Amino acid sequence: MKELIVKEAIEQAKIYGIKFPIENIANNLHISKSYIYKYFDSKEELIESIVLKILKELDEQENLIIENHELDDLEKVIQILKIFPKEYNLNIPLMINQIKMYYPKISKKIEKFVGSSSENLKKLFKKMVQENKFEDYFDNELIVKILKNAMKNFLYSDYLIVNSISYDQAVEKIVKTLFYGILKEKN
Repeated sequence: MKELIVKEAIEQAKIYGIKFPIENIANNLHISKSYIYKYFDSKEELIESIVLKILKELDEQENLIIENHELDDLEKVIQILKIFPKEYNLNIPLMINQIKMYYPKISKKIEKFVGSSSENLKKLFKKMVQENKFEDYFDNELIVKILKNAMKNFLYSDYLIVNSISYDQAVEKIVKTLFYGILKEKN
């Protein structure tokens, strides 16, 4: 039943973000509100369950990419950046903003996940530096910071909608721009 409640909460989050009414979950599952609170002490705990479920799935996807020996390191970077909870069809920017505003403890868990993902990117870049794949002026910390901020900007803006491109297409453009440059010829 707990998993059913989380699943229905995700459905409600698609419509309302995290400000979904608990009554809707109860009504759709034909249970009482108090029955939901047998499984979750608070709405915050229910929201945390949603977030942890999504983060766990994203972490599993990232680990599969890291362990995939068929991908070269740059392709792993691209695939990691493309990880996004698409199958839930949630308004992630709205939810992240709401979580930051109303549930700072949950927000810290999201930030911790993003930080661990950044560590994987740094490890990949470090390996690529050791293999002499980058110019001497390459700065691992700077590139990771640029990538993280670029991804965050796409999540918090309407750029994708206005320009009719997918998140994956945006990631491809960012990576190509960062790693291959914008100049047609190098001097």
